[in-house]
Amino acid sequence: MSTAPTPTLGQKQERFAHSLGLLLAYASKLGYGIRLRELSRTREQAERNAKAGVGIANSIHCDHLAIDLYITVDGNLLWAGDPYEELGRFWKGLSKPGYEHCWGGDFTRYNDCYHFSIAHGGRK
Repeated sequence: MSTAPTPTLGQKQERFAHSLGLLLAYASKLGYGIRLRELSRTREQAERNAKAGVGIANSIHCDHLAIDLYITVDGNLLWAGDPYEELGRFWKGLSKPGYEHCWGGDFTRYNDCYHFSIAHGGRK
């Protein structure tokens, strides 16, 4: 039995962009507003974040495979709760072999419910 080849970084970036579009459409259908943050992060910024204790130096954001999304309802920013869990479930449901969609609400080190990514190189 053969297995599918491991997707390249570029293929994962394309899948990430496609999946992000689906997630944003789903959020809109549910009536949520979305504010986009941290789609791209420099290695220097990732290192500064790690030193400040708010991230890791080898962030998947640096590979353009992660974004932080903030949900609004009626213009009010939500800092946690069911809407994030709902979008997290939807996002993870987009996974397919070689394209593991990860949601930061599942992280064990700390809850990062704003984080949506595709795993690469052992990072989420």
